[in-house]
Amino acid sequence: MNPVEDCPADPYTAERVERLTVKMAKTPSDFDKLRQFLEMDRRVLRFYCMLDDRDRLFGQYKKFVLHVRYVTYLLTYLLTYLLTYLLTYLLTYLLTYLLTVTVVTAEC
Repeated sequence: MNPVEDCPADPYTAERVERLTVKMAKTPSDFDKLRQFLEMDRRVLRFYCMLDDRDRLFGQYKKFVLHVRYVTYLLTYLLTYLLTYLLTYLLTYLLTYLLTVTVVTAEC
């Protein structure tokens, strides 16, 4: 008799076992939570807001806490708002002044 032979490898079974094994790859993160915490420490603004909508039908009085994490965004918003308000005010004042000057000079 011939010696005992090993069973040949089944390619389908080998591929199926390989597919069923979950390959986990963990990419090292360059995000450092401690560094972010130390950089953003004391840079969070908190505003207590309320919305009074009781004038409308089924209106409610709601309280909110608004957290602003980046002061630069808030400052940018405030500066643009103030500049817009100031420019509008100056233009209105100048137009009113120019109109009153022309009216006064037209009467003389």
